[in-house]
Amino acid sequence: MFPEFIPGFIPRTRLRRGARSGTSARSRLQVSKGNSAAVAVVRPHAPSGSLVTDRDPSTVTDRPTSGCGISNVQRLRGLKCQVLRYTFRPRHDRRPNGREREQQRCRAARTMTTSAGAFGEDLTRASQTSDSWGRYYTSPIVSRSLIDSIEASKPKLVLELGSGSGSLCTAAATRWQDAKLVTVDVDHQAFKRLSTRNVGLKHRHSHFVHDVLDEALSDKIGLTLGTVDVAVCNPPYIRPRWRSDFGKILEAAGLSGTLTSVHDAGADLLFLAQNLRLLRQNGKLGLILPDGLVTAEKFGRVRRALLRQHLIEQVVQLPRGVFKGTEAQTYLAVLSKAAGETNQVVLRQMVQDGQLSAAIQVPQDAAEKRLDYTFHVRKLPQAASDGHRRMTVREALTDVVRGTVCSSAIADAGRPVFHLGDFAHRSEEQAVRIVPKRFALSDRAARLADARLALPGDILLARVGRDLEDRLALVVYGPCVISDCVFALRAKDEHRERLYRFLESDPGRHALASTAHGVAARFLSKTNLFEIQF
Repeated sequence: MFPEFIPGFIPRTRLRRGARSGTSARSRLQVSKGNSAAVAVVRPHAPSGSLVTDRDPSTVTDRPTSGCGISNVQRLRGLKCQVLRYTFRPRHDRRPNGREREQQRCRAARTMTTSAGAFGEDLTRASQTSDSWGRYYTSPIVSRSLIDSIEASKPKLVLELGSGSGSLCTAAATRWQDAKLVTVDVDHQAFKRLSTRNVGLKHRHSHFVHDVLDEALSDKIGLTLGTVDVAVCNPPYIRPRWRSDFGKILEAAGLSGTLTSVHDAGADLLFLAQNLRLLRQNGKLGLILPDGLVTAEKFGRVRRALLRQHLIEQVVQLPRGVFKGTEAQTYLAVLSKAAGETNQVVLRQMVQDGQLSAAIQVPQDAAEKRLDYTFHVRKLPQAASDGHRRMTVREALTDVVRGTVCSSAIADAGRPVFHLGDFAHRSEEQAVRIVPKRFALSDRAARLADARLALPGDILLARVGRDLEDRLALVVYGPCVISDCVFALRAKDEHRERLYRFLESDPGRHALASTAHGVAARFLSKTNLFEIQF
């Protein structure tokens, strides 16, 4: 049916991928011509099958997909596929409007959650390492460090949203024994954990089982907005499904308009905003934050708003592995609400035994970019050890190429693809790590390649991975196909050797490690790569 709409049967057919790579077991290919459009839903890596048309559900043919021109799609996408559904619809309806796109994003966001009551529908997910609410419980040493870093002598009201195991509120109750303590958690088991820690036996303690991200939370727990003296919080590491309450919470906290997309509103940002609503002016907020809010480029406007509206007193970078069950990079942050604009931020780093490094101060414009200690400490003025003037990676390059072959498509690429596992390990015997000859393409194969290539002289660098700073190689034998997890640094001839030697050295590896960011899976952006100095 409808052979005129099948790829290969119509001239100048346009092909588009309508689903993001890796988000589903199915991929969507759209073909269009004239005033009509058709959509074929295909299953990657499946044998040839039969064609089913949605225009007439009763019509099912056993015609092989290869006879329907699907081979053209295979050549373009490198996929073995089976057509599962073929849909015809008017061209004017081939693109969803803004409301439909938002509904699609909301449906996609639901896949991140599982239902567990009214609150659980938005904030619960299964995890192999966190609890069912996406929480990693705070260790006593981290709890004490956060509470001790808050400069508040005699607060009257102390609040913890998401009390979890009770480690933070226990440390708070130990220090501020005359304060009234209020804890809130959606988990009915949280109060039992607080009871086992004897929280409240000698203190005025009230605990509430409620949705922390309820816009009317203050009424539900008997507090007036803007009355809390000290708030402490370790938010769960999840991204809740967006609802209208979140927009009101962000707006009341002065953070509306700081996000590019509502899907960037993770629980960390929402918990922060809810705490700001409840704090009084000059009230203290102590938070444990994941890497995203502290270092990610997409949260730059959030950091700018916080720096300009509040006094961020200090940010402490915690060692990886400080939370059991995860290697996530986390931070302690302390701020005073509406206590003036932040001109300088104090940054520190905690080592495994709990000791803190010497403090460094970062100006506001630099803090807007990132707030992690290791990134800024390496940017302190230093003299070049080799007699050359210091320069940025951007100055040494003519181009940076990111591969286009995703890891799931490497097996079907039809040619060797250089990926993360192909980097050689560092060794003293090998002065330069070279891409193996088996990845080199002939001149003809290079001309016909439909993927981005690394060229002889390019320096290959891992873009993602926990140990990305250890993955380095030089292209020598010929052009090669690289995966989308690899950067090819195209250096100027006069800077190539110096740049490679730097990236291979301990200072270079440290620079890459401190520049990469990410809560668990670390990655390196071009922007941060360009700013590395050597």
